[in-house]
Amino acid sequence: MFREWAGALANGIEVCPVHLPGESLREECATNVDDLVPVMANALLPYFDRPFALFGHSMGAIIALELLRYLQRERGPGAVHLFVSARSAPGVAREEAPLHSLPQAELVHQLKLLNGTPQEVLDNEDLLEILLPRLRADFQLNETYAYQPGEPLQCPITAFAGSEDSRARPDQMREWARQTTGKFSFQILPGGHFFLQTERTALLKSIGAALAADMANFG
Repeated sequence: MFREWAGALANGIEVCPVHLPGESLREECATNVDDLVPVMANALLPYFDRPFALFGHSMGAIIALELLRYLQRERGPGAVHLFVSARSAPGVAREEAPLHSLPQAELVHQLKLLNGTPQEVLDNEDLLEILLPRLRADFQLNETYAYQPGEPLQCPITAFAGSEDSRARPDQMREWARQTTGKFSFQILPGGHFFLQTERTALLKSIGAALAADMANFG
């Protein structure tokens, strides 16, 4: 879905989707944040020679946060902004049942409820055979993540919540403010867990405006 963001942000902002290990059939899926982050940092460091921001949705929010915390500890480059969506803040108790260990039929049912996977994919047994191991790995990484308190980030954080998202309620998303000493912004958009699809225009407008302000300050 992030490929569709290409060209949607003005002012010279380039959208660069990041592929995690396991998105290729020849790779093992990442299931642990602590193991993944150093690998990501090493791979992405050459692209951080210019001002950059990170956006993470759901599991991606945790990965983006821990990547920036890692860079901060290692005295690496810092982002101008962190954008997170649809993931309760670190340290907030999660109330929903884990999905990664569910039997296949129950997992498919939960995917339907999340409304982020096309129905034609869920109805295709061959595609599910390829997709489900990767989704299980994603859910495992997200659901077994254990937050370790540390120094907050210095860059601004903007958090987006879906008004109908039961897996990351607005009150849980507001707690992202604790992760930065900089400015914190919060916005609720209509929709459920995958509001970034149905509200893409509004989401990108907010991101673009925030980055334009960041770059004006940066300059």
